[in-house]
Amino acid sequence: MNKKRFIKSSIFLLIFLFLGILYFWISISSYQTAEDLYDFPIPKNAQLVYKKEKVSGYEWDKSSFENGIPFSYKIVIKQNGWKEEEREGGNTTYTKGESKINLLSDTDYIEISNDF
Repeated sequence: MNKKRFIKSSIFLLIFLFLGILYFWISISSYQTAEDLYDFPIPKNAQLVYKKEKVSGYEWDKSSFENGIPFSYKIVIKQNGWKEEEREGGNTTYTKGESKINLLSDTDYIEISNDF
């Protein structure tokens, strides 16, 4: 009886671990860094619609003003060494060493700037 319970528990844990690793890998592989923005991660499926010297705007359907950016994006930002410093409405400021990035999230749109 205990052996069967142990086997079932082990299988459940392995499946849970596998799904967690799969989710983590998909989340990480969905972003790339931008050199002109201090290597800040950018969603790969975001479409660049605006680019000026220190500001880049992207259409991205996973962003919203009310909810901000998805949790997986927040994890990737943190894993890349960025720390959330300040949040006001749809604006969030991140720092990494001496570098600062402002991320504006709106409905289906994000704007990333290093204009400080």
